[in-house]
Amino acid sequence: MIDFEAIDEAGRLSAGILLELVERLSPYDPADLLADVAALQLLPENADRSIRLEAFAHVAASLDDEPNKPSISLHRLKQIANAEPLGQEAVASHEDPCDNAFTEAFTFHGGMFIVFPGHVDDSTFILCHLCLSP
Repeated sequence: MIDFEAIDEAGRLSAGILLELVERLSPYDPADLLADVAALQLLPENADRSIRLEAFAHVAASLDDEPNKPSISLHRLKQIANAEPLGQEAVASHEDPCDNAFTEAFTFHGGMFIVFPGHVDDSTFILCHLCLSP
């Protein structure tokens, strides 16, 4: 049984939560999982769910890419995202409501893009300077 007191004082997830998530996601195509979680992160209604979506993306990116793995169904994706270890007590209880309801403009190659900065202060400013660095 996994210890669900698995987030330390610094807010880091324990390996137990991530290992359980690896077990649940390993039957599925990792490229499909990453595309799904990337799409979920773009939805404004998921702005408050950044911790669980980042944990999901971290695990999906760490999976071995093996041929002929099936895509995950929408029903199964919802189950995994909203049940333990991601949903409810273990991870979701540590998510805070997003306090930034505004978007910012970000100019990059190809034009101007609208960015939702999320929970990080000055994220668009930081992104701009990262893109300008050599």
